[in-house]
Amino acid sequence: MTTWFTSDTHFSHANIIEFCGRPFANVEEMDREMVARWNARVQPGDTVYHLGDFAFGPFENIGKFRGLLNGEIVLVRGNHDRSEKRMREAGFASVTSASVVWIQGSALFLSHKPAVDLPTETIDFHFHGHVHERYKRRGNQINVGVDVRGFAPATLEELLATPE
Repeated sequence: MTTWFTSDTHFSHANIIEFCGRPFANVEEMDREMVARWNARVQPGDTVYHLGDFAFGPFENIGKFRGLLNGEIVLVRGNHDRSEKRMREAGFASVTSASVVWIQGSALFLSHKPAVDLPTETIDFHFHGHVHERYKRRGNQINVGVDVRGFAPATLEELLATPE
């Protein structure tokens, strides 16, 4: 079992292609390619921490895309995600607004937006999304968003190897 991290998939959000300069001709291509890249990496028994902004459009889109993706998905809600209750109904393993998890001896603060003034004596790294293609890493803050991660989830080792 592998643990993965990602954010800002924005499934069904056509305008995100232009906003972020995504290399897709249209939303159908983007959605199809991101599902394929996700499933090429993530196996059914894996855990994926999705740090927000999962999908756009009608509520049915959320469940549809959740059903297409391998792994158990823990959602840290982003500014475009629905209520915790609705996201659980769509099939996420759990839903939160922020979380601290210990993985392979590292304390990780997980949130959608970059945080300021984290207690560095108790948090090793801050994983987040929201900033799309703006940067990959700033000190111990690491952007896990698809726009800087090949449009697929990344492992802890891959993220920690990100140069500043």
